[in-house]
Amino acid sequence: MAGLFACALVFLPAAAGAATPDTTPGPTTGGTTGGTTNGREADDVLSVAQELSRSVDVGDHVVLRITLAADRLIDGEVRVTNGRSPLVVQQDVQVAGGSSEEFLLVVPVSDPGSATFDVELLDGGRSIDADTVRFTYDAGTDVAGVMPVLLARAGEPPARVTLDGDLRRVDMVAVALDVFDLGPSALSQLDTVLATSDDLVSLGPTARSALLGWLDGGGHLVLDDTDDLTVLPVEWQPTESGYAFAGQGEVRIAEGALTAAEWDGAIAPAPLSAFESPVGNIGLDMFIDPRVTLAQRAGVELPDLDRIVVVLAVYVLLIGPVLYLVLRRLRRLTAAWVAIPVVALLVAGGVVATSQGWNTAARSTGATIVESHAGGSKVSYQQLMARRSGGTASFTVPTGWAALDQGQTGWWGGDVSTPRTVTSSPAGTTVGARLEPGQVAVLEAEGAADGSLLVIDARFGDDLAIRGTVTNTAGVDLASVAVFGGGRGVLVGDLAAGASADYVIERPFDDPDPFDTPLRTVWNDPEFGLGFDAEPTPEPTPGIDVGIWTWFASRSAAELYPSGLVRAAGWSPQLTAPGDATGAIDNVTLVTTVAPIMNDATTLAPQTVRWTWLETPFDPRTGEPGTPVFRFVVPPGAPTDELVLQLPPGVTGVEVLDSRGRWTELGDTGPDDTREEAVEVPASMLRDGALIVRATLDMFAGVDPSTAHPLLGGTLP
Repeated sequence: MAGLFACALVFLPAAAGAATPDTTPGPTTGGTTGGTTNGREADDVLSVAQELSRSVDVGDHVVLRITLAADRLIDGEVRVTNGRSPLVVQQDVQVAGGSSEEFLLVVPVSDPGSATFDVELLDGGRSIDADTVRFTYDAGTDVAGVMPVLLARAGEPPARVTLDGDLRRVDMVAVALDVFDLGPSALSQLDTVLATSDDLVSLGPTARSALLGWLDGGGHLVLDDTDDLTVLPVEWQPTESGYAFAGQGEVRIAEGALTAAEWDGAIAPAPLSAFESPVGNIGLDMFIDPRVTLAQRAGVELPDLDRIVVVLAVYVLLIGPVLYLVLRRLRRLTAAWVAIPVVALLVAGGVVATSQGWNTAARSTGATIVESHAGGSKVSYQQLMARRSGGTASFTVPTGWAALDQGQTGWWGGDVSTPRTVTSSPAGTTVGARLEPGQVAVLEAEGAADGSLLVIDARFGDDLAIRGTVTNTAGVDLASVAVFGGGRGVLVGDLAAGASADYVIERPFDDPDPFDTPLRTVWNDPEFGLGFDAEPTPEPTPGIDVGIWTWFASRSAAELYPSGLVRAAGWSPQLTAPGDATGAIDNVTLVTTVAPIMNDATTLAPQTVRWTWLETPFDPRTGEPGTPVFRFVVPPGAPTDELVLQLPPGVTGVEVLDSRGRWTELGDTGPDDTREEAVEVPASMLRDGALIVRATLDMFAGVDPSTAHPLLGGTLP
């Protein structure tokens, strides 16, 4: 199996390049107006609109508001498709005559080459109306959602604002509370949420879980006041610094700026999406097709290619020269009319007899990723389904879960043509596919769950090491727990339920290889090339599943090892699959979490500073060299005096965005453009702990733009 599916390293830029901006003109919605549409009877019943912004990033989900107005009873379903994707998201509907119904659907942007969604209404299996809604890929546009209480106090915001330095255009949209009830996937289109503390208090448990999951994944929450922050975990509540880290996201206090409608000053530019950020080690953690280990655990075996070639070669020889020579010697060439079918039947029987060991009647196996945070968990789930005699295969997860983009499996040459359906109902979300006899398919979904399964903290001190404690709160034992940070990784080992262990990462940032991955320093799986540099080759690390990690890496990309944070990860076969009440599914779970590296050193350590890309070194449309822009955020409470930017080779100059929104050059390159290795940064350049830097690269110096980024820290010793 491994020989059939294992592949070389796969890189994401090709996928990112497919997501070129959609500049198709035309309205955002367009329905039928009666008569017929493409030969179908069409009633003026269905209309569809974008609930949030028209702008999307690759990997986003979008929320569609669907309205049905019927003059007769409609008992059918609404189906949504995206471009060439085989995924269909649908919901059963029943509308009485003379009434109307409105509901929301969450749909993944599955086809990176198309941002058009086709919506169809069927009644009794017959299509009676259709509509289309379009979105636009635009890396230069962020989306900020305004919650209801703030909207009532501040008034209607402008449709779009431009941030200082012309870094971003921001679409301003109102966000209804029912969007939060759809789960964290429904918020993925938002880069920033603007709210008051009363908005947070108004959220129910499901909506609160969605907001916290979105925050942990990298969202920015800006609050106009601090009257009641109890909805937020204590670790995420800003103190006197005015901001706090929340997983990979941020919580900031605007101190009345939002109700004063000072929108542009309160919103920070969002990082580029994982598919647009030019991170150097993208793909290094993607070792194999993520479905390989699922199939191995399911007992799916396919015949070796060598065996198939041998059988075909023998058959060709038998019905060709061998049969001809034998019949010619016997002077019975006309017997070939009988001999050829007999040989074919014998070979076919032999194939059937020898293929009894080729098992395609797989049991269901699951792969689960639990991304824990202080307020709960985000869960991603894959299940391998098989039907020996064909038919519908499906699983059901809780209400509020959403479909996942199946396009990623295409990177490994897999089948993404099998139609898949995701049906929402009050009883849950059902993911299914129609399979041919013996066919195997992998179905996916994601959602939120209560409880945090893994907790970690981290500190960086004057001993130049990252130290902390990792605690297993999963309720079951975790195997081979590892911690990653500062470009390195350490193996903590097995952690019993409720147990804690200390860890130390020595020499973070001490010349880590940008073309390697810290994964290979902690876990080993020689069968799939993980840890193969070790001498002698070690035994496989217990409990790990390289296929699940590959799936996680392909979904996380740029944020797999986020700067300024540590990531803990461990494994368990004891956690049941989502929606599996009986525990019948063979499920393996990757549990992971992140936490900021707090600065305990006497000066600001670069290892504790979070930085992200705002603009890439190349124009995304033309590919021409450009000017990269970075955003640095120092840990709350860290020393910010005597700051410097350390410039790597290839960076010949830097500018920073000052408090007045103007670019200011730092350092003095001199008339001969003498390059400096570090330039001083006045503390006044920090805006609420953040610094935005624009760098000038020497493209003729053979620099790798993905690794040529400055580092912000204290004065060099």
